[in-house]
Amino acid sequence: MFKLGEYYEDETKPIVSYLKDAGMKVEQKACLYAESDVSTFLEGRFSELRSEIKDIEKYERYLVALKSAIAKHTPEDDLKELFYCELDPAWAEKKRRADEVLVTPLSSLPEEEKEAAKEKLMEIFNEIDTKDLVEKSRAFQFAIMTLSRNEIEQGQDLGDRLDDPIVRIEVDEEEYKDHKLLKRTFFVDYEKVYELYIDEFSAPLYDEIDEDFQDEYSMEFFKIKTLGILMETLVKESPPGKIDIEDFADMCEVHLESNGSFLEIDATDVAEDIAKVLEKNGVVKVKGNTIKWKV
Repeated sequence: MFKLGEYYEDETKPIVSYLKDAGMKVEQKACLYAESDVSTFLEGRFSELRSEIKDIEKYERYLVALKSAIAKHTPEDDLKELFYCELDPAWAEKKRRADEVLVTPLSSLPEEEKEAAKEKLMEIFNEIDTKDLVEKSRAFQFAIMTLSRNEIEQGQDLGDRLDDPIVRIEVDEEEYKDHKLLKRTFFVDYEKVYELYIDEFSAPLYDEIDEDFQDEYSMEFFKIKTLGILMETLVKESPPGKIDIEDFADMCEVHLESNGSFLEIDATDVAEDIAKVLEKNGVVKVKGNTIKWKV
């Protein structure tokens, strides 16, 4: 079987459906997948880090915004939105204007109103700098981490607990590798994924795959198509008599040209596996180191 790739469950079903509709034999196998990462940061009282972090003024601004947002926060409020508004006084107006447009789904508007709504929405989005959004998101992550490290829950009386809090500030390890306040967080995320396999001999059915699949999963389609071309080539060549596995491996290297573009398929390293697929489907007979075509 040829491994097409690994996919999350919501991706797996449509891919399998597309391939089975084309007549291909598909198998799926569930497995656990671990993705790991590590982040390095300095951790200590804000006063300890003041002289250690180059852009400490930025984090001081985040703390001021956090203190102000918490002071205004009520159970009905979204702390993130309050925090963003403290960082950027114009944020509330930008969001209000966007919400006015989005309150009615674009798809439900008459055509003449739909275009106007799209233009208005794009105008609002153009006012919002992407880099600024990324900074806001990182700032809020810093704010939430600060609340966590200082064991502050929303709704509590802060007192002076954010005057000189414990903070974590992510840094480049190379710049701070010998620093006494350097710490690391190791992160491992386990997820369930599905390995998808197709029967190699069904790959020549690539022309039957729906065009939507070809567009949405272009790389997968390319892999299937090249495997199909290899299989078609090996079936059609059918040399007379017997050949050894070395000669068969040479046949597993295909070169094609079309309008100045080239396609190179090299399956020489898996020639024995390809031979077994052909034998299983009655195309060749493998005996020892020799291969003979039946067709």
